[in-house]
Amino acid sequence: GYDVKVIVDMSEYDFSDVVNNISGEGGMNQFYWGNGFKIGKHLRAGFDATLILGEGRRSSMVYFPDSLLIFGVKALTKTRSGDFIFDYGLQYDIPFKDGKMLTLGLVYSNTFYINAKREAVSYTLLGGFDDAVENPIDTIFHQAETKGLIILPDHIGFGFMYRNSNSWLIGADFEWQNWSKFESFGHSDSLDDAWRIALGGQYTPKHTSISSLFSRMSYRLGFRYTNSYLSLLGHPIDEYGISFGFAFPMKKSRTGIDLAFEYGQRGTTKDNLIQENFFNISLGVSIFESWFHKRRYR
Repeated sequence: GYDVKVIVDMSEYDFSDVVNNISGEGGMNQFYWGNGFKIGKHLRAGFDATLILGEGRRSSMVYFPDSLLIFGVKALTKTRSGDFIFDYGLQYDIPFKDGKMLTLGLVYSNTFYINAKREAVSYTLLGGFDDAVENPIDTIFHQAETKGLIILPDHIGFGFMYRNSNSWLIGADFEWQNWSKFESFGHSDSLDDAWRIALGGQYTPKHTSISSLFSRMSYRLGFRYTNSYLSLLGHPIDEYGISFGFAFPMKKSRTGIDLAFEYGQRGTTKDNLIQENFFNISLGVSIFESWFHKRRYR
């Protein structure tokens, strides 16, 4: 979802300004299934199989707001895609004599070539801006739906978690993706390689069934920073977030309710760009139960 208006100053040619209005909408939906396997005493391996489905629509219109008798040009592109991608992961535990544990993790996703379909049309028009009615004049280009590939670049991440039984834990993650290698239907884009770092911790005062709720609760604090794949006017569009939350345990069970709050900022105000401040609230349920046990006695 974006809407960008680029104004080209034509005063040196004794002509009115030219405007290019670029907008996009749509998105991708993900349906995934993940599984993990224990290999030996301390090693685990897992994967996610993800089905990606979605549609994106892009519009680019060039017009002359001070010259009502000059035709503008509008180009519309619609892209639909659907395919499977896979992520792989490893975890390894390093136990210490005092009961503490260090867990190391690694995730990886190779380059994927996603099947997609695209159609495009361009036409001249009058109006279509500043609430004026759009009046198409003539089609100047039309491309029926064609098949192609979207290249999703490889991605790697690693991290660690150091914990002391049910009392406390700290962890960090780092991820990197090669977005400069992204392509759509044979064309690259002006994207940068992106990376993300996250730090966090959790503290549980006293995890016993007879303790008070406030002692059994887990208190969480985290920070993340993302250097995104976007750069506008030479400025990287980065993002950061600070979060805190709580885990409310159920009596005589490991099942809990998770509540979290996050404040963050995205973008910059340099060169008249946009900076966003956001606040997120999330609520979840973590279920840790043992089901479908065979009865040993009758």
